[in-house]
Parts: sequence; C-alpha cells; structure tokens
Amino acid sequence: YVRWTAVGLFTGRIQSVLATQAMLFTIGLGTGAIPMAAAIQWVLKDGIGHAGAIAYAAAVNTRFDADAKRYRFQSTVALTVSDFVAIAMPLVPHS
Repeated sequence: YVRWTAVGLFTGRIQSVLATQAMLFTIGLGTGAIPMAAAIQWVLKDGIGHAGAIAYAAAVNTRFDADAKRYRFQSTVALTVSDFVAIAMPLVPHS
C-alpha cells in the first residue's frame, strides 16, 4: 500500500507541474517558465488549495466520517480533471 501511495503521490506531483507549465506556456510565457511554474504552483495550488480544502471540509464535515472513501475518490477525480484541462490548454488556439 505504501509503495503504491508513494508512486501515486510522485506521479501526481509530476502531473501537477506539467499542468502548470502547460498553462503558463498557453498564456504566453516561454520555455524558460519552469522556475516560474514551480513558484506559481506553490502559491496557487498550495495556498488556494488549502483554503478550498478548508471550505470543502467545513461543508461536508458531518457526512465525511460516514463515507470517507467516496469523498477521497471525488477529490482525486476533481484534481485529475483539473490537471488534464490545464495540460490540454496549449491545444486550444489563441483567440
């Protein structure tokens, strides 16, 4: 279990960095934006992500204990979908 969790966390972090880099590339930052991607990811993903997690936990706190696996699965699906949308952003032509 621990090995697969570690693999999942590692690949999830790579997916997140690639998504941030693709988003920055789409808005016009060049290939040198990798350090910028890391900084923006840290601020946006961690800062706003924690605030969103607190708000979400406050909304579902009374139901969470009864069905924790379902909420964990929903959060994983939401994160994966958002990363895939960010990764696909360079495929959309500029207007």
